[in-house]
Amino acid sequence: MYAGNMTKASRSGAQSGLLSWPMQFMGYQLRTAEMMIGKRLTMGERTRLLGMNLAMYGIPAGVGIFGFPFGDSIREAAVKYGNYVEGQYPLVDFLMEGVPHMMIAGVTGERVNFGQRYGYGGVGAIHDALAGDKEWWKWMGGASGSFLINGISNLHPFWMWAVNSLTDQQGTYPLRIEDFTAPMRNISSVNVALREYEALNTGRWLSRNNTYVGDVGLKESLILSATGLQPQAQVQANTLYNLSNQQSEKQKEYSKNAQKQMHRFFDAIKIYDDVNANDYMKRAYSELIRGGVPEEDWQSVFHQATEEYGKTLIERLDWNWYMKHVPPSDFKARLEAYQHKLQGQK
Repeated sequence: MYAGNMTKASRSGAQSGLLSWPMQFMGYQLRTAEMMIGKRLTMGERTRLLGMNLAMYGIPAGVGIFGFPFGDSIREAAVKYGNYVEGQYPLVDFLMEGVPHMMIAGVTGERVNFGQRYGYGGVGAIHDALAGDKEWWKWMGGASGSFLINGISNLHPFWMWAVNSLTDQQGTYPLRIEDFTAPMRNISSVNVALREYEALNTGRWLSRNNTYVGDVGLKESLILSATGLQPQAQVQANTLYNLSNQQSEKQKEYSKNAQKQMHRFFDAIKIYDDVNANDYMKRAYSELIRGGVPEEDWQSVFHQATEEYGKTLIERLDWNWYMKHVPPSDFKARLEAYQHKLQGQK
């Protein structure tokens, strides 16, 4: 039971048909989830299985035994509402990371993502579907699709070199040694070897996509390479990245709402309706406060509302396409097209 009943009798129906691709390599998670949710185990057995996983991997990874990917949400809530920082309170660290993580940190002094690496974490396909940050064809492709897509994307330097070689920019995009090793990073053993080589020579620990994660010593790099673990700081960085994106999206949404209220404020001012104008201004400030928009950004929000006021949707879209963030190679052509369009509207 404690091994998750990995037998043919526990094979999940979700691993057949159209779902077989996105559910690749998810058999362990699916079977344990069906055991926890279904009727095969008694309440006592489910409680012991859950308790063991919580102790081993911590709450975020341990609750993934139910199949639902709550881990990221739990970590984000701990940081957002509890200002959780690892190492501040040992009891909280135990609840978040589990016993093995605490033991490794105590013996070696290194904090690694033991729970996230070896815990259940939930069904990855469900996480991708709920997050909504993957195109549907990537989600349906599963692990094999991701491997293929990553391999193709790593060929970008060769495409740039080939295109430039056929134009007057020949020689402006020379190939480097890392262009040849990047496609092979999709192979786990090659990626580990290349990452360890980089760590030993530069003291820098890189992620699979060659992002500089942090500095590592000899002992830490050998532990990470031998176990397949990552620095716990990387997990925390991912959590902060997600929270920052969520905060940014919320601020953008409420800033747009505030601009709409400002436009109504301008309409009311035009007809000398001071009562409604005052209410609309209050609503604009309320939107900014509720959205958590920093006060230093309020002026830019109001400035943009003033600039856009009185312009039709078509006028704003025209300006955004022809005049804003235009690639240098297209600027002259778009400027001429925009001038021609404006002349044709007179």
